[in-house]
Amino acid sequence: MENTPESDSNLDQQQLHLNPYRIEEAAPGAVQCQMMNMTFPGVVPMHKVNFDAKSEYDKIQNYKILQDDYVKWDTGS
Repeated sequence: MENTPESDSNLDQQQLHLNPYRIEEAAPGAVQCQMMNMTFPGVVPMHKVNFDAKSEYDKIQNYKILQDDYVKWDTGS
Protein backbone atom coordinates (compact mmCIF):
# COMPACT_ATOMS: atom_id res chain seq x y z
CA MET A 1 0.00 0.00 0.00
CA GLU A 2 1.24 3.46 -0.88
CA ASN A 3 1.91 5.78 2.05
CA THR A 4 -0.19 8.87 1.38
CA PRO A 5 -1.98 11.27 3.73
CA GLU A 6 -5.27 9.70 2.67
CA SER A 7 -4.10 6.17 3.45
CA ASP A 8 -2.69 7.34 6.81
CA SER A 9 -6.03 8.95 7.66
CA ASN A 10 -7.93 5.78 6.72
CA LEU A 11 -5.55 3.68 8.81
CA ASP A 12 -6.02 5.97 11.82
CA GLN A 13 -9.80 5.81 11.47
CA GLN A 14 -9.71 2.02 11.26
CA GLN A 15 -7.45 1.69 14.31
CA LEU A 16 -9.51 4.14 16.35
CA HIS A 17 -12.85 2.72 15.18
CA LEU A 18 -13.92 6.24 14.23
CA ASN A 19 -15.75 7.83 11.39
CA PRO A 20 -15.76 11.51 12.30
CA TYR A 21 -17.86 13.74 10.11
CA ARG A 22 -16.94 17.06 11.67
CA ILE A 23 -13.93 18.34 13.58
CA GLU A 24 -16.22 19.15 16.50
CA GLU A 25 -16.61 15.43 17.10
CA ALA A 26 -12.99 15.33 18.32
CA ALA A 27 -13.62 18.09 20.89
CA PRO A 28 -14.38 15.82 23.89
CA GLY A 29 -10.72 14.76 23.98
CA ALA A 30 -11.23 11.00 23.68
CA VAL A 31 -9.69 10.95 20.18
CA GLN A 32 -6.61 12.77 21.43
CA CYS A 33 -6.28 10.29 24.29
CA GLN A 34 -6.53 7.39 21.84
CA MET A 35 -3.90 8.92 19.56
CA MET A 36 -1.53 9.44 22.50
CA ASN A 37 -2.13 5.87 23.63
CA MET A 38 -1.45 4.57 20.11
CA THR A 39 1.80 6.56 19.93
CA PHE A 40 2.92 5.63 23.45
CA PRO A 41 1.10 2.41 24.38
CA GLY A 42 0.03 2.16 27.99
CA VAL A 43 0.70 5.81 28.83
CA VAL A 44 -2.94 6.91 28.91
CA PRO A 45 -5.25 5.22 31.42
CA MET A 46 -7.98 4.61 28.83
CA HIS A 47 -10.37 3.26 31.47
CA LYS A 48 -10.63 6.82 32.81
CA VAL A 49 -11.45 8.43 29.43
CA ASN A 50 -15.10 9.39 28.96
CA PHE A 51 -15.97 8.53 25.35
CA ASP A 52 -19.48 9.96 25.70
CA ALA A 53 -18.44 13.33 27.16
CA LYS A 54 -21.15 15.89 26.45
CA SER A 55 -20.79 18.46 29.22
CA GLU A 56 -17.93 20.92 29.43
CA TYR A 57 -16.90 19.36 32.76
CA ASP A 58 -16.57 15.86 31.22
CA LYS A 59 -14.57 17.20 28.27
CA ILE A 60 -12.21 19.03 30.60
CA GLN A 61 -11.69 15.83 32.60
CA ASN A 62 -10.55 14.06 29.41
CA TYR A 63 -8.09 16.84 28.68
CA LYS A 64 -6.81 16.71 32.26
CA ILE A 65 -6.06 13.01 31.76
CA LEU A 66 -4.14 13.89 28.61
CA GLN A 67 -2.34 16.77 30.32
CA ASP A 68 -1.30 14.58 33.26
CA ASP A 69 0.15 12.06 30.84
CA TYR A 70 2.12 14.74 29.00
CA VAL A 71 3.56 15.93 32.30
CA LYS A 72 4.46 12.37 33.38
CA TRP A 73 5.98 11.59 29.99
CA ASP A 74 7.98 14.85 29.94
CA THR A 75 9.40 14.39 33.44
CA GLY A 76 10.00 10.68 33.08
CA SER A 77 7.94 9.86 36.20
